[in-house]
Amino acid sequence: MRILVICDSPYLFTGLARVNKNVIDGLKRNGHEVFIGAWGWDQLAYPLNDENKWVYKDDSGFEYVVFPISKDPKKMLIQTYEILKSIPCDILLTIGDYWSFKGFELLKSKLDYSFKWMTYYTIESCPINEEFFQSFHYMDEIMVPSLFGQRVIHDSVGLSSHYVPYGIDHSVFYRIDEFEIDDAKKRRDLEGKIRFINVSKNQNRKNIPAFLEAIKLANEKDNRIVGYIHTNVDKKVQSQVNILNIIKRLGIENIMSIPNHKISLDIGCSDDKLRTEYCCSDALVLSSVAEGFGLPILEAQSCGIPAIVTDCSSMSELCFNKELLVKNMEYYGPMEQKVGIIDVHDLVEKIFKVIDNNYSNEKTIEFSKGFIWNTTNKKIQDIINNMNDKINIPVESI
Repeated sequence: MRILVICDSPYLFTGLARVNKNVIDGLKRNGHEVFIGAWGWDQLAYPLNDENKWVYKDDSGFEYVVFPISKDPKKMLIQTYEILKSIPCDILLTIGDYWSFKGFELLKSKLDYSFKWMTYYTIESCPINEEFFQSFHYMDEIMVPSLFGQRVIHDSVGLSSHYVPYGIDHSVFYRIDEFEIDDAKKRRDLEGKIRFINVSKNQNRKNIPAFLEAIKLANEKDNRIVGYIHTNVDKKVQSQVNILNIIKRLGIENIMSIPNHKISLDIGCSDDKLRTEYCCSDALVLSSVAEGFGLPILEAQSCGIPAIVTDCSSMSELCFNKELLVKNMEYYGPMEQKVGIIDVHDLVEKIFKVIDNNYSNEKTIEFSKGFIWNTTNKKIQDIINNMNDKINIPVESI
């Protein structure tokens, strides 16, 4: 089939970019003709004669035609319409947050319902805002990576969806040799210390200040405890946090490490380095108020360390050691949706629970093996195979 995928660039340094790359590669491996409409496309691609179209050949030798598009929803809608007019497709697949694709239902009527619309949406919080209800009823197949997301769609919109969890690459995220870990810890001056790692994109939703405060409080009780935050630490837009200022304000410059190189959407570290950072840590801490999935939870557990996470949204179902789920207080946040503000004092208790208990590397690793990209892509292909000829055309009253 001919499939147009609208998403973030698969080559940004974000969790969703990992998802996009693996899903797109899976479609290609299953024999589909794949086109990409992506915002944030980097200079790895080179332009064709048409200035609005690029081509990219990935590590597997697959070649993709890429249409750089705007992240602005209105511009994205118009650009997608122009792409679909020039390249008629059997399936339009949108991947990301559902509010990024507002108005996309108009494409079906404007193009005479000539394609099926599949979505693969992260659902971070509940309920879904009513202004997006109509859009969901135009979707032919809805996929979500979490059971939480599946429940939210059913309870908010009254529709069923396919549970298709993300995977991780276990050839990338694994427990390295203990001698290598000891050597890496020496180079990081971690001998005799207990390190907790936070891997997050710097945005308000990640609630990174809660992690910083918890490390401060825990260190006051046990000075072996230190932290490492793997993110971009400077504030460039309103939705980000000035992490360096908070570290200074809390007086934890000596116990909180940050990356020794710049990290951003388009500048990141190698997978090898990230794997080593996980393995040099005693546990992951993810203090987000909401997550559509939470790839770092699985990556950390695949590297043999336990995960301490907020007990809300999809995070709860990805954490193997349920006793490390942290209490939170639910409240209505942006877009009138419930989010969970973590109890920092309970987070400190969970930090000491990790120290006091010898959590099994083997068990967390085994749990993470239940999430692989081959399974994800097989489920997507099965959904495509079982799609009937009927195209969803809702009634006006919806």
